[in-house]
Amino acid sequence: MPLYSKQIQNRTMLTVVFQEMTIPFTIQVIITQPFARANRLVLEQAKVVHDYMKHIDQVFSPFRVDSELTAFNQDRLMFEKTSQDFQMVYAVSSWAEEKTQHLFSADYAGRQQYDPTGLVKGWAIEQAAKRFLFPLLAEDDFIAANLIGGGDMQFVTRPGSNWVWQLGIADPFDTRKVAAKLAMTSGAIASSGTVERGHHLVNIAQNRAIGTRTTDIISSSVISDSLTEADIWATAIATTSISDHSWLKAIDGSGMRISYGKIAERWQNNRIVDQKELIYA
Repeated sequence: MPLYSKQIQNRTMLTVVFQEMTIPFTIQVIITQPFARANRLVLEQAKVVHDYMKHIDQVFSPFRVDSELTAFNQDRLMFEKTSQDFQMVYAVSSWAEEKTQHLFSADYAGRQQYDPTGLVKGWAIEQAAKRFLFPLLAEDDFIAANLIGGGDMQFVTRPGSNWVWQLGIADPFDTRKVAAKLAMTSGAIASSGTVERGHHLVNIAQNRAIGTRTTDIISSSVISDSLTEADIWATAIATTSISDHSWLKAIDGSGMRISYGKIAERWQNNRIVDQKELIYA
């Protein structure tokens, strides 16, 4: 597993990239200065993270005949016999449906089969980051770390450090451009929509695919302390329209939605900050 090093903001960024669950994962660790032990520690923990993501794929992949999810949906595996991770995600998905007033549902497309795809990635990234990467900050000279998967990110900066993560929300109509820029020390950001995966989201109330109307959401990004919650809400509000704010009082954090009609909307602390024609940051 290769490790890359570069100087940035008078600090050293150590980066490891690996592929799992058909998406790239990136680990970035910020240290005050380069030293051999830091490289070894980051590579060791990167391997642990990679192994954990392999385990998550083994448990939750709907495309594997030998996954727990497939066996569960085919009644070959009783819930009581599933792993602790499976049972935890099952509980989170039930909470998510209630919290989002059924905008998020693990009953994918009404097929009466359990499919927590909309939250597993974010949940796994948060778990792996907090369990395997963030403890590195207890070491001298380690000041910040993150884990990114498919564009979603859980990140942290040691208290007292002046390190700030520079984040961007891509323009869904041209991902080479940036619709919004953010500067944060710790937290999470998740995005959902139809840019990467096409019309896979469903408006449950209207029983139709998202992306058929100009008021539909092409991209939603949510900023929160928890990537699990950010991922759930990004998926949930991506199934609404730009004029639908029924979710606003229930959501934590802040974020941005962009409609097919190129209207950009920002919200914070349960209120709309602005809604205007999409421009570049």
